[in-house]
Amino acid sequence: MMNPSKSPRENRTGLSARLGQQTQPAALPSLPTVSQPLPAPANPPAAVVNPPVSPAAPVELLRLLRDPQTGQLIVEIAGQRYTKLAEIADKKVGHYILTLAAHLLAFTNGMVATEAGLKALQSPKVGPAPMPLVTPAPATPPAAPPQPAPPPSGAVPSTPPDVEAAFLASLQAQPAKPEPLQPQRRGLFNRAKPAPEETLLPALNLAEQINTIAQTRLRYSPLAATTKLEITSDPGGGILINVNGVYYRGPDDIPHPEVKELIKASIQEWEKS
Repeated sequence: MMNPSKSPRENRTGLSARLGQQTQPAALPSLPTVSQPLPAPANPPAAVVNPPVSPAAPVELLRLLRDPQTGQLIVEIAGQRYTKLAEIADKKVGHYILTLAAHLLAFTNGMVATEAGLKALQSPKVGPAPMPLVTPAPATPPAAPPQPAPPPSGAVPSTPPDVEAAFLASLQAQPAKPEPLQPQRRGLFNRAKPAPEETLLPALNLAEQINTIAQTRLRYSPLAATTKLEITSDPGGGILINVNGVYYRGPDDIPHPEVKELIKASIQEWEKS
C-alpha cells in the first residue's frame, strides 16, 4: 500500500524491495557427494593360465650295474639283483629279461662287440617294449588275536593232579610217528641226486633254459635248414629231446653227430651259467 506521506519515488523503491524479498528463490538442497573412483594399480595381477599338459615321462625298465670287485655285470629289476639268468627263480622275470635283451639286440641292429672284435648277428623282430615289472606289495599280516588278561600278581595257576597225570600217560602211550619218506629225485639223465634245499620260489624249468641255449645255437648253425629241435621236461625226471619228431632221453641216444654235439655244448654252457 502506498504511503501518502512519502514521495512517489520512495513508494516505488519500497515496493520493489518487498517484491524482491517475496520472489527470492528458496535454497536448493545440497547434493550427495559422489565418491571418486580408485586409481588403477600400477601392476595388475596377471591372469592365471593352466600350464599345458606334458606327455608321460619315460619309465625305467631295468638297471645295469657293475660289481667293482669282480667287474661282473649286475641286472637289477624291481629291486632284485641278478648276476646270471640261472639265479632267477621267477619265470616271469626271466622272460622279461630275455625280451629286453632282444630289444637291445634290435637296437644295435644285431651288432655286438666282443674281445675278438665286432660281430654281426641276426637282428630279432620285436614289438613294443614290455611294461616295467612292479614288485607286489607284501600282504598285511592278520591282526593277532587279543591276549587274555594276565592273572593277578602272585597268583600261579595250578593244574589238577589227575589232569596232569592223564596228560603224561597219554604222551607215553603214543609212539612217535615216523617221517614220510621223500621220493628220490632224478637228474637230467635219470641219475639220482640229493634233494635240494627248499626255496621260497620254484626254480626255472631246467629244460627250458637248455632249450633256449640250444635254439640260439641252432639258429646260427647250418643245421637250422634241416633240423627241428625242442628240449622239454620228462615227467619221470630228466629231459626229452625232440629231433624232427623223434624223442630221445639224452644226447648220446641221438644218431646224428652234429645234433648230438650241439645239445652237449648247450648243456655245458648252461652248467657254466
